[in-house]
Amino acid sequence: MSARHAQRAAPAAQGVLEGRFAFLAERGAWFWSLVAVGLVARLFLVFATEGTTDVFIWADHAKGIAERGLAAQYRESQMLLNHPPFAAWLMAAMWELSQATGLAFKACMRLPVALADLANVALLAALLIGRRERWLVAGLYAVMPVALVLGAYHGNTDALLGTLLLAAAVLASRGRVVACGVVLGIGLAIKLPIVLGVPAFFFALPGWRKRFELAGVTLAVALACYAPVLVQDFSAVREKVFGYRGLVIFTLSNPPTFIWGLKNLFIELWGYDKRIEVWSEVPGLVECWPDWAVALVSHGSTLALGLIVAFAFLRRREHDARGLATTVALSYAIFYALVDAWAFQYFAWAMPFWFFGGRVFAWAAHVFAGGYLYLLYAFVCADPLLRGHWGFNEHPNWPGHLPFFREAALYTFVVFTLLALARAVRAEFAQRRSA
Repeated sequence: MSARHAQRAAPAAQGVLEGRFAFLAERGAWFWSLVAVGLVARLFLVFATEGTTDVFIWADHAKGIAERGLAAQYRESQMLLNHPPFAAWLMAAMWELSQATGLAFKACMRLPVALADLANVALLAALLIGRRERWLVAGLYAVMPVALVLGAYHGNTDALLGTLLLAAAVLASRGRVVACGVVLGIGLAIKLPIVLGVPAFFFALPGWRKRFELAGVTLAVALACYAPVLVQDFSAVREKVFGYRGLVIFTLSNPPTFIWGLKNLFIELWGYDKRIEVWSEVPGLVECWPDWAVALVSHGSTLALGLIVAFAFLRRREHDARGLATTVALSYAIFYALVDAWAFQYFAWAMPFWFFGGRVFAWAAHVFAGGYLYLLYAFVCADPLLRGHWGFNEHPNWPGHLPFFREAALYTFVVFTLLALARAVRAEFAQRRSA
């Protein structure tokens, strides 16, 4: 990799560790202060807030699993249980813990996720061994608002994917292929979108033997986690877990506000097209979008998956710790840029890797994507500390700053998707010409 590309790929904090800020290159009282603040903030959010609707949905699922078993809950639950078995069993265990101790389920289910998210501080430090920005990046993550919101407040298992991906990156960078596969396999049994990061690990390994070793271990561990419920009701798992395609979430305002996606831009440009499924039943609509726009909104996730695999292949030579982390960060950026069915917590999958997308990307992702999430949650809760009731449906009319941050975040991922793909293709051609 050229010196210029290395500079772009470096974590965002590297250039500030000079002069009066040189102390930030060493672990000191400032670092432990940030970790302490991050711990206190997470504990506050876990024990002093309600969380989103996901907390109450999980309470229903966890109670059902504890009472009648996971397979029956997949079949019979009135609320869609689309989570893989490991996550479901974990939440059922948290339900039983809450019943045994008297602690509120909202605290029991969020505490392990919050602590796992805080563990990303240690994993980032491990991934950045030998780098001057090691302790600054790790310390900043401890107090990163989007990590606090999604790791400790929200109330779902998505933040565990960031932790597992970081752990897998640390293991892969040290040549521990089997252990990396075990971590990724567990991830597949917690939340399927970890698969978006798997191509980065697969192609970063040198040689097909190690690549297939990783794939084999990952699938074997995942299958072992799924097997107990698959043998009970294969069709229910296939339909509820593997058949889940996400939700298109929007407000109850008229017209509705969609929380994410290129469709917001297309609506501004051309209005509502009757070919888009979410509003296809609305009378009086016409076909007003170009065919390519309809295809992009309707099949964006499939396109994103193909581009992620291609991108990981093109970056197969960037197999050191930093290069792998950059590939993971930008792989998820591709998905965020193109996906239509989206939920708030999806940022949690890759937020620990945002530091590795380059300086501009890191700043833009934290300011715009992180800002969008925090400001939206504060608005919905009617409290900057998120202590209020989660009233998404009670707040349909958004203030102007929320669409601004939403669009700025989306365009950040779109622009860096295009740049990342262009640079990867250019590097591939340059490598082939020099070979």
